[in-house]
Amino acid sequence: MFIPKIRTDSTISKFMRPRSPRLRRSPLTSSTSSHSSSPPCPSPLSYVMPSGSPESESDTVVEEDLTTMELLREHEDTVQKNHEGIVEEPVGSMDPEYYMEMVVFKIEDVLFRVPAHLFKSCTNFFDPFFEELNNMPEDQRVIKRDDVDKEDFRALLKLLYPMSFALSPTLLDDEWISVLRVSTTWLMLDIRHIAIEHLTSAPLSLVDRIVLARECNIISWLRSAYLALVEVDSELSRHDSVVTEMIGLESSFKLHRVRESVLPSRQRNSRIIDREIEKEFKAEFEALSDKTA
Repeated sequence: MFIPKIRTDSTISKFMRPRSPRLRRSPLTSSTSSHSSSPPCPSPLSYVMPSGSPESESDTVVEEDLTTMELLREHEDTVQKNHEGIVEEPVGSMDPEYYMEMVVFKIEDVLFRVPAHLFKSCTNFFDPFFEELNNMPEDQRVIKRDDVDKEDFRALLKLLYPMSFALSPTLLDDEWISVLRVSTTWLMLDIRHIAIEHLTSAPLSLVDRIVLARECNIISWLRSAYLALVEVDSELSRHDSVVTEMIGLESSFKLHRVRESVLPSRQRNSRIIDREIEKEFKAEFEALSDKTA
């Protein structure tokens, strides 16, 4: 009779060596196995150590899981920002000339958004306003002005920022008058000079030129218009009431006085008339000189 030989514990330990613990993926749901002693894992990417594994290795797995989830969250945040057009850092360096700052003006009830560089280079009138804007929230950075009207301001923008590639913007005489008014108010001297140069040869009436010269402090226009009114009898005599209404009663009397002073001698010499005009309107010319100084 054959009797099988029974192996002792020492024999078993010789052939059956303990294996190192292995990582295994946790079940997607808690219902996969009713006999599992491990609690369900919240993510399919998590790993669970078998029962009885060393505590240090389990801690390492948990740390790896947290690092993976953090990377996933960072990736999702980056994708979301890119989708919304949010760029945390500029892709390249800003060009010193053509990376332009924008500024918003509110004139009457209209908002205008334009590049700021010409309003900084053409005048120092807005320097305090730009300094103030830097200390304000971005959604409140608006320069509000009530010293010009929106049509005059629009004419100025038409000159500064033409909407076509024409060699020079084309403005009507009325628009040049608007440019003259705004550039005078905001001390844009170069633009004012261009407007005066254009309007000097424009077909304005003598009375309109006097009114505009007073408004924009142009003494040369005022002198030449007074001189022309005295030399042209018909303009003063036929439109006496209109002239008086527009230039004022006092100025109208002075012009009549100058004309009468040169009539007896019939000396219609422009130099003599100019001398009499200088005498009669000396106070007005000096007042304008003080404004333009």
